[in-house]
Amino acid sequence: MATSSVRTAARSAIVSAVAIVVAVTFGRPALAQCSSPEAGRWINTSQGGDPEQIEIYFAQCGDTAGSVTRLGVKVFVRQSSGGLYQRPPVNVSHVTDKNIKWLFAKVPTGGYVDKMWMRRVRHDNQDFLKVVIKHESLDSKPSATNSYEYRKR
Repeated sequence: MATSSVRTAARSAIVSAVAIVVAVTFGRPALAQCSSPEAGRWINTSQGGDPEQIEIYFAQCGDTAGSVTRLGVKVFVRQSSGGLYQRPPVNVSHVTDKNIKWLFAKVPTGGYVDKMWMRRVRHDNQDFLKVVIKHESLDSKPSATNSYEYRKR
């Protein structure tokens, strides 16, 4: 009787070990997919350009198991006191215009909504973030469009 339970325990241990080896050998782990050349803090190259800084960050990190990676953006403006003020973070979507892929965000700024199109460009052997901003008035004030380049901090 004791021999039978030893054999059963040994058999269970072997089956468990084989299951672990198969899982490790053939299983695919859910690897994080948080990589984007646009992610990071960017500084406006124009002296006095507004916004002064933009941070693109991972709002949600997807994986190979199927969850979605979402980006967010934080916009920083210079206050009259000299300090930086962070506007509330907003989600970023991906849009294509004339076969060019952009990141797009709507940033509320009081009486305006800044519609921001952002994409990484490379020139002079450096990476820049090209940003086109349409300052869209929410009332009778005039709207405006600006374009800036940012360098990674």
